[in-house]
Amino acid sequence: MRKLSWIKPTYWLLWLLVGLLRGIVLLPYRWQMKLGRGIGRLMMRLLPYRLKIVETNLNLCFPELSTEAKNKIARESFEAVGMGFMEGLMAWFMSEKRFNKIPVIIHGLDRLAKAREAQKGALACGAHFTCLEIMGRIFGTRVPIDYVYKRSKNSFMENLVEGSRASYMQQRLSHLDLKPMIRALKNNHNVWYAPDQDFGPERSVFVDFMGVPTATLRATSLLAKVSGCKVIPVLFNRLPNDGGYEATLLAPLENFPSGDDAKDARIYNQIIEEHIRKYPGQYLWAHRRFKSRPEGTPSVYPKR
Repeated sequence: MRKLSWIKPTYWLLWLLVGLLRGIVLLPYRWQMKLGRGIGRLMMRLLPYRLKIVETNLNLCFPELSTEAKNKIARESFEAVGMGFMEGLMAWFMSEKRFNKIPVIIHGLDRLAKAREAQKGALACGAHFTCLEIMGRIFGTRVPIDYVYKRSKNSFMENLVEGSRASYMQQRLSHLDLKPMIRALKNNHNVWYAPDQDFGPERSVFVDFMGVPTATLRATSLLAKVSGCKVIPVLFNRLPNDGGYEATLLAPLENFPSGDDAKDARIYNQIIEEHIRKYPGQYLWAHRRFKSRPEGTPSVYPKR
């Protein structure tokens, strides 16, 4: 009944917008990337509070860099968010024939299969680099994989996006409920997971991330402990000159979990840090990664 309600006039403008977005996906790939960079630069001008968040994050994480260098990363990060928007449209709406022509290099994809051969589910543990959405489709069209998602407040867009994801991913798993994730891993599934966001100190442990005490989720250790799965770090990035994408699946983490949540969280953060330093402009700096602070420590972000 809910789907039938979406044909009402209330939603006609949204359907018109969806039609326009689908039309954009028909453009050549390089044109879409150029358009995405333009959207990002526009966002940088129109969203001053987000710019302040990006600048705060960069000041905390790269104190050794000059102001000019950090400003360059900030510009690149907004352009990357714009490209990420275009990549989301490609992931959701682009035809299989055209999508498969996008250049992709993947190292170590067989590690997921080896984990499943050992009757151990695999937690493909990535991070919020801005090409995350398109990488989901890239992986989903190559291996069966479930994914962890955060529910949208807009039911129309959620059903549209999740309906598209369902064509290339397996079951969706809410980030709020670990039980279905554990069940999937125990059933020898691959699970696509990016735990590098701040969901509050109650679910986290404070460990260094880019030199800053950061609320880092305990869930990664818990999922591995209860399910017995392999934890396989997944790193990905855009190639230069709109040349496509590269992803690397590292060897499964050894002695993980260790029994020490802080130690495990720091191991994960170190892996992500190394990739961020290689591709600083591609990380999602617009997220308030340091929103939660250790007790007695003031907020680092400006008020609206």
